[in-house]
Amino acid sequence: MTNMRKLSSNSLTYILVVLGFLVGVSLRDFVEQFEKSNEKIETNFIHPDNKWKIQMHYNGIQQKQLYKSGFYSQVGQDVTLLSIFENKFDGFFVDLASNDAQYLSNTLALERHLGWQGLCIEPNPRYHAAYKERICTLVDAIAGKFDNEKISFVFDDALGGISGFDKTTTDNENGTKLETVSLESIFKKMNVPTVINYMSLDVEGAELYVMSTFPFHKYRFDVITVERPKMLRVLLEKNDYVYVTDHGT
Repeated sequence: MTNMRKLSSNSLTYILVVLGFLVGVSLRDFVEQFEKSNEKIETNFIHPDNKWKIQMHYNGIQQKQLYKSGFYSQVGQDVTLLSIFENKFDGFFVDLASNDAQYLSNTLALERHLGWQGLCIEPNPRYHAAYKERICTLVDAIAGKFDNEKISFVFDDALGGISGFDKTTTDNENGTKLETVSLESIFKKMNVPTVINYMSLDVEGAELYVMSTFPFHKYRFDVITVERPKMLRVLLEKNDYVYVTDHGT
């Protein structure tokens, strides 16, 4: 199901689409030129009443070079998505965990080419500044099964995540002690629409843990991509999602 910004080429990615969704076929006219930013650095933090929600707007020098093709996903997920959502402007996505704002992003092309808005959920502070290039609302949170569950989180760039799930985090017992918040609470707090056009789910092996308490009766996805689908696929199929294709080798 999605890419979680790993640099390895052996990730297996599946795409599931809600039953009955129509697939588009053309990508023409979606690729645009990108402007490079060299503006004066200016930061503005908006601290809400909830400690896990942070909206950030940052103006500064762009640090990473964008792909000239206008696509960013690790194994072509965004190319497939733009085909599926042909001519659908102003859609809504959820990107969990969004990681770097541009590099290997599954949702940046949707913003740039179709004007979509969405929620980017990323707890690693090293990535936050770069979201000045994005339209999405940034949420600084560790999504989990429940609210206020104490966990150990390993900040290891693209390989970071909740300790104990993926090979990259299981052996690390020195993670930072933090608390989780459920996706339902995040969605309610952020007024996420009940129909979410696309969800990118890549939380380094904790996909089933995060989604096991998800209120499928309240929120629906047109398309969801998951990097590690083996355990989660059963849950999705029980909730009327249909496997479409896979990416990667």
